[in-house]
Amino acid sequence: MKVIYRCNSVHHPNGHLWSTEFWDNFYKKKWNSKENSFDWFLSYESLKQPLSHILKETCESGCVPIRVLDIGSGTSDFAVQLYKSSTPPVHQITCVDFSDVATQQMSSLHRLLEPDDVTSTGVTYITGDVKNLPFKDGTFDMILDKGTTDAVVRAPQGEEAFDGIFRECSRLLKDGRMWLQVSDTPPEDRLDLIRRSKLKISHKDYSFQISYKDLGVHFGVEYFI
Repeated sequence: MKVIYRCNSVHHPNGHLWSTEFWDNFYKKKWNSKENSFDWFLSYESLKQPLSHILKETCESGCVPIRVLDIGSGTSDFAVQLYKSSTPPVHQITCVDFSDVATQQMSSLHRLLEPDDVTSTGVTYITGDVKNLPFKDGTFDMILDKGTTDAVVRAPQGEEAFDGIFRECSRLLKDGRMWLQVSDTPPEDRLDLIRRSKLKISHKDYSFQISYKDLGVHFGVEYFI
């Protein structure tokens, strides 16, 4: 399994980012102000090029169709954009968030898509705990984590919660597939955290390739992949 880290710095919303109540209220306010889609970290356009490269790498080992799990998807339209225009094409994306408000809003928006809009057929939204998801081992070719674990590690006992997410993502990924993290944590800190979590997994002998790349400064922030 290959773990790729995408790191950046952003202004975090004020509040307990690990709290369901915080995000429920946050999304309700956004919805009431007619802001139906919210990207906390980078947009799809910002990540389109590196994602295309990563997907091509994933497909070299012959995975068809490509299944993606987006953890902590919120009300971002990232998954729809990825499904609609990625090269190579993604065939199915499952978006999961612990905020039922977010998943209900996105499901509602999906129902409002034009019937012939193909983007509505391959993206689904569910409410769930990313430490315990109702999928079989080795279900996904890629897991996308765009800021979710950053919120988690800021919580009390954050590293313990991160361990649970790490364990579940490791279980859900097919062998040789990728976990893409978008983070504002310095790469050396996140890599150390991942290595500590790996040592705590006992139910399978996972093999990891861990790497990152500096993408330069955008909007005054240094980015890494």
